[in-house]
Amino acid sequence: GPSLAILADHLADVQNSGDPDYRFVPYADVIGPYLTTGEIDTRYSNLASWYAAKGHFWVASGPYYLEDVDTTASIIELGRFTSYPEDGDRWFFTMDPVPTYTGSHTGAWCDVITIEVDDNAAAVTKLLGDELDVYAFAISDADLKATCDANPSVVHYYENAGSFNDVTFNPDGPFFASTGEVNPFALPEVRQAMNWAVNREYICSDIMSGMAIPRYSCIGSLSGDGVLYVDVLNAIEAYYAYDFDAADAAIETAMLTIPGVTRDVDGTYRY
Repeated sequence: GPSLAILADHLADVQNSGDPDYRFVPYADVIGPYLTTGEIDTRYSNLASWYAAKGHFWVASGPYYLEDVDTTASIIELGRFTSYPEDGDRWFFTMDPVPTYTGSHTGAWCDVITIEVDDNAAAVTKLLGDELDVYAFAISDADLKATCDANPSVVHYYENAGSFNDVTFNPDGPFFASTGEVNPFALPEVRQAMNWAVNREYICSDIMSGMAIPRYSCIGSLSGDGVLYVDVLNAIEAYYAYDFDAADAAIETAMLTIPGVTRDVDGTYRY
């Protein structure tokens, strides 16, 4: 896009300017002995050559580089950096079973990786048709999940819960200063009781069509802390398991401490 021309102008300024700020070396007393002015110029020259050859400034140090972009088709092509110094089997220990190979292979194993933007339905169709190897995005559509479940030999997936829905309360009160009305959620006991009153399992299974898991705290079960404090989170989950009667009793006890609040036989609170 337009930013490329802006960056190219900045690069030209850096290469042509005599201003010493363009050759600024941070922490010169430490880095200075290892980074000469000549090397700085060489690095800028290399960047200019990269831009001339690749047409972009996305420079990194990994096993792949950005080879091509089709903004119309929303496709990115990554090429293998053949001089990447790490051995190709560096991350094999993460696989089960651990692959074995003979010979030497430096860097990435795939010569080209093509990344394209697809919606969930199109991605599942391509996975089933062997037109796509990996779809690295979350899917929250129950029908698509059923399609994947019906083809277990073709599509493999992992369950993951990243986003969440919650309920928040206004704790002001128990009387609103502007209206004089009662705010039950000003009482900590009422807010706590809502944990028993909300049937998380029903929400996940019926309302969310099985595409969610219950959450009982601000710590996600799949986060690092969720794993570290799993025993604490399990205890919280057990303590706040759905129990409407317990919620009703706790709310009634708390509400009737507010002067002027009563409860009818049908369960309605009045003030």
